[in-house]
Amino acid sequence: MANAKETRSVKNNIGLALFILILVAMFFIPTSETLTAAGRNSLGLLLATIVCMLTGGLPIGVLCMLVIPLMYICGCVETPAAALAGFQNQSAFFMMASFGLTCAVTRVPLSRRLMRGIITKAGRNVNTVLLAIMLCCGLLSSIVSNIAACSAFIPLVLDFLSIYENEDERKRTGRCMLIALPTASMIGGMITPAGGAVNVIAITYLENLAGVNVTFLDWVAIFGPIAIVAFIAAYFIICAVFKPAELTQDAIHHYLSKLEIPEKLVGYHINELNLEQEFGLKLISLVQGKQVKNFLGISVFEKEVANTFPEDYALQKGDGLVCYGSYSSFMQFWKSVR
Repeated sequence: MANAKETRSVKNNIGLALFILILVAMFFIPTSETLTAAGRNSLGLLLATIVCMLTGGLPIGVLCMLVIPLMYICGCVETPAAALAGFQNQSAFFMMASFGLTCAVTRVPLSRRLMRGIITKAGRNVNTVLLAIMLCCGLLSSIVSNIAACSAFIPLVLDFLSIYENEDERKRTGRCMLIALPTASMIGGMITPAGGAVNVIAITYLENLAGVNVTFLDWVAIFGPIAIVAFIAAYFIICAVFKPAELTQDAIHHYLSKLEIPEKLVGYHINELNLEQEFGLKLISLVQGKQVKNFLGISVFEKEVANTFPEDYALQKGDGLVCYGSYSSFMQFWKSVR
């Protein structure tokens, strides 16, 4: 662990040194008719910023804030107002809000709850499950980035595929779903301007170059119908080409459930429960309960969902375990702890 930290520290220091070196060296590059001083300095600052980002020489937030005054100091722009011109565009603030929404969606178990509802309603009809997953991913990607929408559903799809006992059926259905997810997110990303930075950039160029003002509703009215047609076509093509395998009736009995920690298990480590080895239950997330004080000084009980946690975490009163397994496995677990 110490060696890893030392390696990161050396890499960060080298990155910071390269950042400074490039900024100094760019002033010694001669200019010409085709390469002005402002152009040379802009290219040098861009290269230095990329190197610093790749090596971690400075925290991303600090680096991005530092670049703005450096644009004026290095002579890339003539005035401080020109350096801040990019932030005067409403598209920049729209993208900031979109990124904030993306961060919020990826931090809450929204996709997990959607997946649980999908499996419960769709039963063993995998085509219906696929359609519901594509719809949810497509609608989610209409308000957050495509990558965030896919990353929210991929772990859940992988958990769903673990239901299949037959290897060939699992692979065939897996190819189908893992191709359907990015396809749905790309189609959903065109529905609203919030679906991606490309949409916002397109609106900005239309306004600046063509003088066409495209509102949020105008965009939805134009690209919404296109997305619907593309979505329907993509769904039928994917189903016809990959032919996902149907689930058996026994596999449907597997489901997600939350186990409240009984008094008997308080103080046990998670790895001591042997959920998967002894009971066939797959641990999905940990719901941690804790006493906190609000702004009035009143002690309240809060719960926080953690999808990643140390295996040696000691269970506390009020904690819960979200597990996946069959009904008989859950019953076996409860009988063993009572």
